[in-house]
Amino acid sequence: MTDHTELKPRCPICTNLQVTVPNDEEYIRCNRCGVVKTKYSYDSKLYREDYADNYVEYAKTIVNIPLNLFRVGLVSRWLSPEETILDIGCCIGEFVRFAEPYYRCTGFEPNPMAAAMAKERVKSEIITKLHKGLHVNCITMFDVFEHIEDPISFLDYLYGILEPGGILALTTPNAGCIPNWSDDQLRGWKHYKPKEHLFLYSEEALDYITHRAGFKLLHVGTEESDIRPGNPNGDILTYVTRKE
Repeated sequence: MTDHTELKPRCPICTNLQVTVPNDEEYIRCNRCGVVKTKYSYDSKLYREDYADNYVEYAKTIVNIPLNLFRVGLVSRWLSPEETILDIGCCIGEFVRFAEPYYRCTGFEPNPMAAAMAKERVKSEIITKLHKGLHVNCITMFDVFEHIEDPISFLDYLYGILEPGGILALTTPNAGCIPNWSDDQLRGWKHYKPKEHLFLYSEEALDYITHRAGFKLLHVGTEESDIRPGNPNGDILTYVTRKE
């Protein structure tokens, strides 16, 4: 591992100069906010037919039920019945399927195979492109934010389509759960998928990036780590903010 302070790379989230880069330069890690940014760019080829098929199989597992009940219950703390939800990265529509009896939902899924499956499984509208004409009370992003190549611009867009007082709820792998930070522990972590998970966030990194976009923190926790098997150390962050 090398401290590259002298080369002046900056953290892409908080702009801090104190970052750590491994010898193969596969990622940089901010020594202040804890974010990990890999060197790769978004590649749609990684999300083909087997991506949707894998989620169909996951949806059949018993874990799917408490997971989506938790997610609906989470957003219900701040939403009234019949308010609008945009689920970004809805895949085959599982969260939408659980939420649509109570809220007016729209699912966004860029993968054409997954979107087609979602349209067969839910009553709500499924879209394959985002646009500025959308206006909703709540945006959900479950296991999505880590795939976004330009999170700062994306959060600015989400802020713009949320109604005043609207909420943003997301889950993402928790880079802060790795004890006594080391390169070996990161690379051995199940959520280290550098070509898919372009960013790995700590709670501090999420605080910084959401505050910068104009959001106020409502809730942070690791509840999904207890629902989803194989996440023993608070590996999944649940993060909810409100548009100021």
